[in-house]
Amino acid sequence: MTHIRLEPFFQTFLRKYFDNEDPTVFSFPNDHDLLRRIEVLLRSSPPSYRAPKETDLLFRIELPSMRHKNPLYHNYISEAAEKVFVREIRSFFNMVFHEKMALYRNAGFEYKDCITIFQDEYDLPAESSDRLIKEFQRWRNKIRKQKIRQKQAKGTHQYSTAKVKKY
Repeated sequence: MTHIRLEPFFQTFLRKYFDNEDPTVFSFPNDHDLLRRIEVLLRSSPPSYRAPKETDLLFRIELPSMRHKNPLYHNYISEAAEKVFVREIRSFFNMVFHEKMALYRNAGFEYKDCITIFQDEYDLPAESSDRLIKEFQRWRNKIRKQKIRQKQAKGTHQYSTAKVKKY
């Protein structure tokens, strides 16, 4: 078993997404990409390592048998590796969130209704709606800018005006 510091918001999301209701220990499915990523980041614990104090940010992850490492010995994740893994979790959350928002929007729901539906589906707290709205706005603006750049790139192709010899 290993642990990381993770916001309760993401803890709730992961538990609901993977149908893992155990409040003490979380386990990823054996074939999931996030489990493979944490396997790469795990190391054997240094001699000066001390277990962290119990807080609401502490997220315990059960380590199944891994391909190349023994979870009894390789169960430590450094602070730098923890930041990388938390970033991967955020990226996974954003992917699921944007996918679901597109699904709900295509079904004809308003933006705020889509967010409410998402919160209900993943048991997220009501106070997270501002956070989700902001994240969705950032994503929409990013997509708009990408579309603008693509249109500009299409319009800037210069075709040769040289005459072609006819034979």
